Amino acid sequence: MFNKIPRFKYLTPSKMYPSQWEFILSKAKSVVTSLSGLKESLEKRDRLVMYLRGNELIGLTSFNFLPWNFNNSQVIILFQGNTWLSPTWRGRNINQILATLTLLELYIKYPLQKKYFFAACSNYKSYLFLTKNTSNFWPNPGQETPDNFQQLIHQLSDVFYPGEYNPKTKLIESPGERGFQDNDVNTDDGEKRNRYIQFYLEKNPDYRNGKKLPCLVNISFLEFSAIGKNVLLRFLKNLKP
Repeated sequence: MFNKIPRFKYLTPSKMYPSQWEFILSKAKSVVTSLSGLKESLEKRDRLVMYLRGNELIGLTSFNFLPWNFNNSQVIILFQGNTWLSPTWRGRNINQILATLTLLELYIKYPLQKKYFFAACSNYKSYLFLTKNTSNFWPNPGQETPDNFQQLIHQLSDVFYPGEYNPKTKLIESPGERGFQDNDVNTDDGEKRNRYIQFYLEKNPDYRNGKKLPCLVNISFLEFSAIGKNVLLRFLKNLKP
């Protein structure tokens, strides 16, 4: 019954072998429109996680853990980027499981500090990940982003995407930047009626060309507990034959 669970392999970019980089980049050729800058981007991360099914790479993501001063207190920023999961493996809560494990690690290491999750959503599917698994996130169609959180989004965008954040459009813009191939981000008529997808497309209509919508999540312990509970229930449901 565990054939639905991939293996997570954790890597530190500064310690990776050339063969490991070749393994990742060869897969990326069939996923993104360009490899330009991809290796350089991954090298800036604290951690890479490969999702493996046997010897097959079915997904990849990266993390940074950043102490930050916000509202006159020290907080922890969890940044996630470079995320991809094979379409045939979606809907199995794999990203949610890894996110829960990573947040649990942070709560053990930094039990008293507030925690925020930051990600640049490169397509509507990554934005939906936030809407389905969290409640306190920005930007969202239900409310204006508070000024202090918008300022934090701007600051973190400058840290992780230096020189690419446009404060007028509130997007991360890099002309010619790689995006996902068309068959990975198409929307059908039913999806286009989803209010969150509509909101994302209004905010970032040019996402196919690599523009990203930076997003921030305020993760309280109560919300983390709810996320963990939901992930566990979905995980157990998916284990059923």
